[in-house]
Amino acid sequence: MLKWSSFFLIFYLCIDMVTNLKYIISIAIILISIPISDNITKKITNLLQEKNLNKYKNFISNTLFILFIRVIIVAISIVIAGMISNINMNYIFGGIGIISLMLPITLQSPAQDFVCGILMISMDKIRQNELVRIKELNLEGKIINISGFSTSILDPLTQGISEIPNHKLWTMTIQSISRSPKQKILLEIMISNRNDMGVLETVIRKILMTHSNVIDVNVAYVKQNDRGLTLNIPVSVDSNKSDFLLMQTILYKHLKIGLQKYGIVFVDGATPVDIKNKSDVVTPIIVNSITPV
Repeated sequence: MLKWSSFFLIFYLCIDMVTNLKYIISIAIILISIPISDNITKKITNLLQEKNLNKYKNFISNTLFILFIRVIIVAISIVIAGMISNINMNYIFGGIGIISLMLPITLQSPAQDFVCGILMISMDKIRQNELVRIKELNLEGKIINISGFSTSILDPLTQGISEIPNHKLWTMTIQSISRSPKQKILLEIMISNRNDMGVLETVIRKILMTHSNVIDVNVAYVKQNDRGLTLNIPVSVDSNKSDFLLMQTILYKHLKIGLQKYGIVFVDGATPVDIKNKSDVVTPIIVNSITPV
Protein backbone atom coordinates (compact mmCIF):
# COMPACT_ATOMS: atom_id res chain seq x y z
CA MET A 1 0.00 0.00 0.00
CA LEU A 2 2.83 2.35 0.88
CA LYS A 3 4.47 1.67 -2.46
CA TRP A 4 1.31 2.59 -4.38
CA SER A 5 0.81 5.78 -2.39
CA SER A 6 4.42 6.77 -3.07
CA PHE A 7 3.93 6.04 -6.76
CA PHE A 8 0.80 8.21 -6.99
CA LEU A 9 2.52 10.99 -5.07
CA ILE A 10 5.48 10.99 -7.46
CA PHE A 11 3.10 10.83 -10.43
CA TYR A 12 1.12 13.81 -9.09
CA LEU A 13 4.31 15.80 -8.52
CA CYS A 14 5.48 15.07 -12.08
CA ILE A 15 2.14 16.21 -13.51
CA ASP A 16 2.31 19.35 -11.38
CA MET A 17 5.87 20.03 -12.54
CA VAL A 18 4.85 19.64 -16.19
CA THR A 19 1.96 22.07 -15.67
CA ASN A 20 4.24 24.63 -14.02
CA LEU A 21 6.85 24.05 -16.71
CA LYS A 22 4.34 25.14 -19.37
CA TYR A 23 3.90 28.49 -17.65
CA ILE A 24 7.65 28.90 -17.22
CA ILE A 25 8.23 28.17 -20.91
CA SER A 26 5.45 30.61 -21.86
CA ILE A 27 6.99 33.42 -19.81
CA ALA A 28 10.44 32.63 -21.24
CA ILE A 29 9.11 32.85 -24.81
CA ILE A 30 7.64 36.30 -24.17
CA LEU A 31 10.84 37.57 -22.53
CA ILE A 32 13.07 36.19 -25.30
CA SER A 33 10.91 37.83 -27.96
CA ILE A 34 12.03 41.31 -26.84
CA PRO A 35 15.76 40.94 -27.69
CA ILE A 36 14.77 38.95 -30.80
CA SER A 37 12.68 41.89 -32.02
CA ASP A 38 15.66 44.22 -31.46
CA ASN A 39 17.95 41.96 -33.49
CA ILE A 40 15.45 41.66 -36.33
CA THR A 41 15.00 45.43 -36.64
CA LYS A 42 18.79 45.91 -36.65
CA LYS A 43 19.24 43.23 -39.33
CA ILE A 44 16.56 44.80 -41.52
CA THR A 45 18.24 48.20 -41.19
CA ASN A 46 21.69 46.78 -41.97
CA LEU A 47 20.34 44.81 -44.93
CA LEU A 48 18.81 47.88 -46.52
CA GLN A 49 22.02 49.83 -45.95
CA GLU A 50 24.03 47.08 -47.66
CA LYS A 51 21.61 47.10 -50.60
CA ASN A 52 21.96 50.92 -50.82
CA LEU A 53 18.19 51.36 -50.65
CA ASN A 54 18.46 54.95 -49.50
CA LYS A 55 14.86 55.74 -50.40
CA TYR A 56 13.74 53.48 -47.54
CA LYS A 57 16.28 54.83 -45.07
CA ASN A 58 14.01 57.38 -43.39
CA PHE A 59 11.16 54.91 -43.18
CA ILE A 60 13.23 52.12 -41.65
CA SER A 61 14.90 54.41 -39.11
CA ASN A 62 11.49 55.79 -38.11
CA THR A 63 10.48 55.01 -34.53
CA LEU A 64 6.99 53.94 -35.60
CA PHE A 65 8.37 51.27 -37.96
CA ILE A 66 10.65 49.87 -35.26
CA LEU A 67 7.77 49.90 -32.78
CA PHE A 68 5.51 48.15 -35.29
CA ILE A 69 8.04 45.33 -35.84
CA ARG A 70 8.52 44.85 -32.12
CA VAL A 71 4.79 44.81 -31.38
CA ILE A 72 4.19 42.19 -34.10
CA ILE A 73 6.97 39.90 -32.81
CA VAL A 74 5.91 40.25 -29.17
CA ALA A 75 2.25 39.65 -30.12
CA ILE A 76 3.21 36.44 -31.95
CA SER A 77 5.19 35.28 -28.93
CA ILE A 78 2.21 35.99 -26.65
CA VAL A 79 -0.05 33.91 -28.90
CA ILE A 80 2.44 31.02 -28.89
CA ALA A 81 2.82 31.27 -25.12
CA GLY A 82 -0.95 31.25 -24.71
CA MET A 83 -1.27 28.12 -26.84
CA ILE A 84 1.41 26.32 -24.80
CA SER A 85 -0.14 27.25 -21.45
CA ASN A 86 -3.71 26.51 -22.66
CA ILE A 87 -4.95 30.02 -21.96
CA ASN A 88 -8.19 31.03 -23.66
CA MET A 89 -7.15 32.74 -26.90
CA ASN A 90 -10.14 35.11 -26.72
CA TYR A 91 -8.52 36.84 -23.74
CA ILE A 92 -5.21 37.13 -25.57
CA PHE A 93 -6.69 38.56 -28.77
CA GLY A 94 -8.87 40.88 -26.70
CA GLY A 95 -5.81 42.20 -24.87
CA ILE A 96 -3.93 42.68 -28.14
CA GLY A 97 -6.94 44.55 -29.53
CA ILE A 98 -7.06 46.88 -26.52
CA ILE A 99 -3.33 47.57 -26.82
CA SER A 100 -3.68 48.29 -30.54
CA LEU A 101 -6.46 50.79 -29.79
CA MET A 102 -4.45 52.49 -27.05
CA LEU A 103 -1.25 52.71 -29.11
CA PRO A 104 -2.36 55.64 -31.34
CA ILE A 105 -3.52 57.50 -28.24
CA THR A 106 -0.21 57.06 -26.45
CA LEU A 107 1.58 58.57 -29.46
CA GLN A 108 -0.02 61.94 -28.61
CA SER A 109 2.13 64.22 -26.48
CA PRO A 110 -0.12 64.54 -23.37
CA ALA A 111 -0.60 60.77 -23.19
CA GLN A 112 3.10 60.24 -23.78
CA ASP A 113 3.89 62.64 -20.93
CA PHE A 114 1.53 60.82 -18.58
CA VAL A 115 2.75 57.32 -19.46
CA CYS A 116 6.43 58.33 -19.35
CA GLY A 117 5.89 60.01 -15.97
CA ILE A 118 4.48 56.77 -14.54
CA LEU A 119 7.33 54.75 -16.07
CA MET A 120 10.05 57.06 -14.70
CA ILE A 121 8.60 56.84 -11.20
CA SER A 122 7.87 53.10 -11.27
CA MET A 123 11.32 52.28 -12.72
CA ASP A 124 13.00 54.68 -10.26
CA LYS A 125 14.63 56.73 -13.01
CA ILE A 126 14.01 59.97 -11.11
CA ARG A 127 13.15 60.84 -7.53
CA GLN A 128 11.76 63.95 -5.95
CA ASN A 129 14.26 66.16 -4.06
CA GLU A 130 17.33 64.61 -5.71
CA LEU A 131 20.07 66.49 -7.54
CA VAL A 132 20.39 65.57 -11.21
CA ARG A 133 22.45 66.51 -14.24
CA ILE A 134 20.77 66.34 -17.69
CA LYS A 135 23.46 66.24 -20.36
CA GLU A 136 21.29 67.03 -23.38
CA LEU A 137 19.99 70.24 -21.80
CA ASN A 138 23.23 71.14 -20.00
CA LEU A 139 21.03 71.49 -16.93
CA GLU A 140 21.84 70.80 -13.29
CA GLY A 141 19.40 71.14 -10.45
CA LYS A 142 17.05 69.64 -7.89
CA ILE A 143 13.83 67.83 -8.83
CA ILE A 144 11.14 69.61 -6.83
CA ASN A 145 8.01 68.17 -8.45
CA ILE A 146 7.01 65.27 -10.70
CA SER A 147 3.53 65.84 -12.07
CA GLY A 148 1.47 63.80 -14.51
CA PHE A 149 2.77 65.68 -17.55
CA SER A 150 6.03 67.43 -16.62
CA THR A 151 8.91 67.49 -14.16
CA SER A 152 10.11 70.64 -12.39
CA ILE A 153 13.84 71.15 -11.80
CA LEU A 154 15.14 73.94 -9.59
CA ASP A 155 18.51 75.56 -10.25
CA PRO A 156 19.95 76.01 -6.72
CA LEU A 157 22.15 78.90 -7.86
CA THR A 158 19.66 81.05 -9.77
CA GLN A 159 16.50 79.63 -8.12
CA GLY A 160 15.03 79.31 -11.62
CA ILE A 161 12.56 76.48 -12.25
CA SER A 162 12.62 74.54 -15.53
CA GLU A 163 9.53 72.59 -16.61
CA ILE A 164 10.44 69.60 -18.81
CA PRO A 165 7.78 67.40 -20.50
CA ASN A 166 8.00 63.84 -19.20
CA HIS A 167 8.20 62.22 -22.65
CA LYS A 168 11.28 64.32 -23.48
CA LEU A 169 12.89 63.64 -20.11
CA TRP A 170 12.35 59.90 -20.64
CA THR A 171 14.66 59.91 -23.68
CA MET A 172 17.42 61.98 -22.05
CA THR A 173 20.51 60.96 -20.12
CA ILE A 174 19.88 61.70 -16.44
CA GLN A 175 22.81 61.51 -14.04
CA SER A 176 21.79 61.34 -10.40
CA ILE A 177 24.21 63.24 -8.20
CA SER A 178 22.34 62.34 -5.01
CA ARG A 179 22.55 58.59 -5.68
CA SER A 180 26.26 58.61 -6.59
CA PRO A 181 28.19 58.19 -3.32
CA LYS A 182 31.58 58.81 -4.95
CA GLN A 183 30.47 61.58 -7.28
CA LYS A 184 33.26 64.01 -8.12
CA ILE A 185 33.02 67.65 -9.11
CA LEU A 186 34.27 68.12 -12.66
CA LEU A 187 35.96 71.45 -13.33
CA GLU A 188 36.73 72.39 -16.93
CA ILE A 189 39.03 75.28 -17.80
CA MET A 190 40.84 76.47 -20.90
CA ILE A 191 44.28 78.07 -20.65
CA SER A 192 46.81 79.49 -23.08
CA ASN A 193 49.36 77.25 -24.76
CA ARG A 194 52.06 79.69 -23.63
CA ASN A 195 51.93 78.51 -20.02
CA ASP A 196 54.65 76.32 -18.54
CA MET A 197 52.92 72.93 -18.72
CA GLY A 198 55.66 71.32 -16.63
CA VAL A 199 54.41 72.81 -13.37
CA LEU A 200 50.79 73.44 -14.33
CA GLU A 201 49.41 70.24 -12.78
CA THR A 202 51.31 70.90 -9.55
CA VAL A 203 49.94 74.43 -9.39
CA ILE A 204 46.34 73.27 -9.90
CA ARG A 205 46.64 70.56 -7.25
CA LYS A 206 48.20 72.97 -4.77
CA ILE A 207 45.46 75.59 -5.27
CA LEU A 208 42.55 73.18 -4.95
CA MET A 209 44.00 71.24 -2.02
CA THR A 210 44.07 74.47 0.01
CA HIS A 211 40.27 74.36 0.12
CA SER A 212 38.96 72.67 3.27
CA ASN A 213 36.40 70.50 1.44
CA VAL A 214 38.75 69.06 -1.20
CA ILE A 215 40.00 65.49 -0.67
CA ASP A 216 41.82 64.69 -3.90
CA VAL A 217 42.46 66.22 -7.34
CA ASN A 218 43.24 64.74 -10.77
CA VAL A 219 44.15 66.65 -13.93
CA ALA A 220 43.39 65.37 -17.45
CA TYR A 221 44.50 67.04 -20.69
CA VAL A 222 41.59 66.42 -23.00
CA LYS A 223 41.83 68.76 -25.98
CA GLN A 224 44.30 71.19 -27.49
CA ASN A 225 43.95 73.64 -30.36
CA ASP A 226 45.46 76.91 -31.56
CA ARG A 227 43.65 78.91 -28.91
CA GLY A 228 44.61 76.87 -25.88
CA LEU A 229 44.49 73.70 -23.84
CA THR A 230 41.28 72.37 -22.30
CA LEU A 231 41.66 70.67 -18.91
CA ASN A 232 39.21 68.38 -17.14
CA ILE A 233 39.77 68.33 -13.39
CA PRO A 234 37.80 65.75 -11.34
CA VAL A 235 37.77 66.83 -7.69
CA SER A 236 36.81 64.60 -4.74
CA VAL A 237 35.07 66.66 -2.08
CA ASP A 238 33.82 66.18 1.46
CA SER A 239 30.46 67.90 1.22
CA ASN A 240 26.75 67.18 1.52
CA LYS A 241 25.06 66.25 -1.74
CA SER A 242 22.61 69.11 -1.24
CA ASP A 243 25.55 71.57 -1.47
CA PHE A 244 27.17 69.83 -4.45
CA LEU A 245 26.33 72.39 -7.14
CA LEU A 246 27.13 75.33 -4.86
CA MET A 247 30.48 73.73 -4.02
CA GLN A 248 31.18 73.34 -7.75
CA THR A 249 30.74 77.09 -8.26
CA ILE A 250 32.89 77.87 -5.23
CA LEU A 251 35.73 75.64 -6.47
CA TYR A 252 35.59 77.24 -9.94
CA LYS A 253 36.06 80.65 -8.36
CA HIS A 254 38.72 79.37 -5.96
CA LEU A 255 40.71 77.79 -8.80
CA LYS A 256 40.58 80.76 -11.16
CA ILE A 257 41.61 83.24 -8.49
CA GLY A 258 44.48 80.96 -7.48
CA LEU A 259 45.66 80.52 -11.09
CA GLN A 260 45.72 84.27 -11.57
CA LYS A 261 47.88 84.68 -8.45
CA TYR A 262 50.35 82.16 -9.86
CA GLY A 263 50.49 83.98 -13.19
CA ILE A 264 48.72 81.28 -15.24
CA VAL A 265 47.52 82.85 -18.49
CA PHE A 266 44.03 82.11 -19.78
CA VAL A 267 43.00 82.41 -23.44
CA ASP A 268 43.30 86.05 -24.47
CA GLY A 269 39.95 87.74 -24.98
CA ALA A 270 38.12 85.07 -22.97
CA THR A 271 39.41 85.28 -19.40
CA PRO A 272 42.31 87.75 -19.17
CA VAL A 273 44.51 87.59 -16.07
CA ASP A 274 44.51 91.35 -15.75
CA ILE A 275 42.87 94.23 -17.58
CA LYS A 276 46.25 95.35 -18.98
CA ASN A 277 46.54 92.01 -20.81
CA LYS A 278 43.22 92.39 -22.59
CA SER A 279 43.33 92.91 -26.35
CA ASP A 280 41.10 92.58 -29.40
CA VAL A 281 42.91 89.52 -30.79
CA VAL A 282 42.47 85.87 -29.91
CA THR A 283 46.14 84.88 -30.01
CA PRO A 284 47.56 83.56 -26.72
CA ILE A 285 49.45 85.88 -24.43
CA ILE A 286 53.19 85.17 -24.37
CA VAL A 287 54.72 84.88 -20.92
CA ASN A 288 58.34 84.15 -20.14
CA SER A 289 58.00 82.41 -16.81
CA ILE A 290 55.67 81.20 -14.16
CA THR A 291 55.70 81.95 -10.45
CA PRO A 292 57.59 79.11 -8.73
CA VAL A 293 55.46 76.72 -6.68
